[in-house]
Amino acid sequence: MPGPTSSSCWPPGGGPCPSPAGQCAIRWYVFGAAQAFLASLAFRSMDLASCEATRAIGTHFIWHLLNGTMIGLLLLGLIRKLPPQP
Repeated sequence: MPGPTSSSCWPPGGGPCPSPAGQCAIRWYVFGAAQAFLASLAFRSMDLASCEATRAIGTHFIWHLLNGTMIGLLLLGLIRKLPPQP
């Protein structure tokens, strides 16, 4: 695992970001959003089969929760990227 003085962005918040405008912090928001999206696709794919097994509860609500998490993470990354307001 690289230390804070290396050219990578690991660990998050572990040292100065080598790229301009805090790209490292934004990268972790996008990475987390991608993970949430992949998990939401997995739950959406299992929805029909799990609906029969769970008496119509299914996993559809988990799909919505994870998609909301994905949008929230992307918005937080965007907000961090925006310049400060005067």
